[in-house]
Amino acid sequence: MSVAMRNTSTIDDARDAVQEVFVRALKNLDGFKGDAQLSTWLYRITMNVCISMRRKKRLMSFFAFGEAEGERDIHDDRQALPDQQAASAEFQRYLDGVLASLPPKQRETFCLRYFDELSYEEISVMIGTSVGALKANYHWAVKKIADHLRSSEYYEQWMEANNDRS
Repeated sequence: MSVAMRNTSTIDDARDAVQEVFVRALKNLDGFKGDAQLSTWLYRITMNVCISMRRKKRLMSFFAFGEAEGERDIHDDRQALPDQQAASAEFQRYLDGVLASLPPKQRETFCLRYFDELSYEEISVMIGTSVGALKANYHWAVKKIADHLRSSEYYEQWMEANNDRS
């Protein structure tokens, strides 16, 4: 679910993706050779489903099917995950924007390493990239995120709050 959440635009899309992942996994279970971990296999299916969903959404938005002018998805906080409820909605939107601004490989490496707490070796097997390249992607992602945060209002607020505690 966390991989789907990071690769789709809404929680409903993420739920749809997860459902599709398990349908595909069940249909193709006999094709799982056991060469990799089950989690790696499910990760690849999840990424493929999310990519397909984005392509379909882009095509649908080009033709504007199913959306009247001015319609927008409304985020329902009751559906948010507990860690998302704890973070402020404004900061979450800001951080999502920062993550979205990263190149795809840096974003994927950062999210798998930081949020999913996977080792470089596990990520390497999942996405087929060398450990060295992953470390470089992670380094640059962290640097870019830190630069964004340091130039934001959140950094000033955090500094003020920490100075008040001193």
